[in-house]
Amino acid sequence: MYKSNDILRKQTTLKGERKLSVLAGYCVLFMLQVTRVYRWYQNDDICNPLLMIPPKAIPPFWNVVFTIIVNDTMVRQAAMAFKLVLLIL
Repeated sequence: MYKSNDILRKQTTLKGERKLSVLAGYCVLFMLQVTRVYRWYQNDDICNPLLMIPPKAIPPFWNVVFTIIVNDTMVRQAAMAFKLVLLIL
């Protein structure tokens, strides 16, 4: 997460010297990471809280904490990809 933020800051400061191909590559990598994590945990219903779908049963405490951390990190990563799209435009 910190590396992604550092990449975004460096590309923002380049202004006129930034390359669109580099920005597009980083954007694709960020979105691939998000989709890869959600595919990896697709059997664990990690997307359901993100989509506001109620659970069928009450999950254990540590599973809830893990789900919250993963969803928070992936939403931030997707937001960084969106920021890169804005930098491209």
